[in-house]
Amino acid sequence: MEVPDTEENLKKCICMNCPSYNECMKTGMQGLFCARGKTDCDLERLGCICNQCPISSDYQLFGGYYCAIGTDWDEDFGKAIKALIGTTFVPLKVAADIAGDIAENLGAYIPKPSKLASTIISTRISTLKTITKAIEKEITLLEEYKKKLEAEEAKKKEKVKVE
Repeated sequence: MEVPDTEENLKKCICMNCPSYNECMKTGMQGLFCARGKTDCDLERLGCICNQCPISSDYQLFGGYYCAIGTDWDEDFGKAIKALIGTTFVPLKVAADIAGDIAENLGAYIPKPSKLASTIISTRISTLKTITKAIEKEITLLEEYKKKLEAEEAKKKEKVKVE
């Protein structure tokens, strides 16, 4: 659903509280990306709070990172989902190619990938990489903590033996 660029919506806007909101956006007094479209600032995706915004529920918006992908995504959302789901039918298309002319009929039902589908996939990859880095960091910290605990335990045992 299209979000009107109104003063009322601007008052509800929480873009400036987003972890991805940066100094460039602040300087340019940018916000209300769900109505105004994506930013022209360089953007590092550090998290998204679009789904927590009252405008999101008011206008039944899906997804997020409007600052990165703009407002055209909503229109293409169905196409993107169909493109992603359409990959499920690729093996059927291959089988149909082998069988012959059936492939021509089946090909019409497989949605063509869109830029939005590519963006959604890229966002998912980026998110998974970020999560992986966080997990790896936590594992490293836990291993270090475990070593410290084991060293302290060993010191306690030595101390008990000496006494």
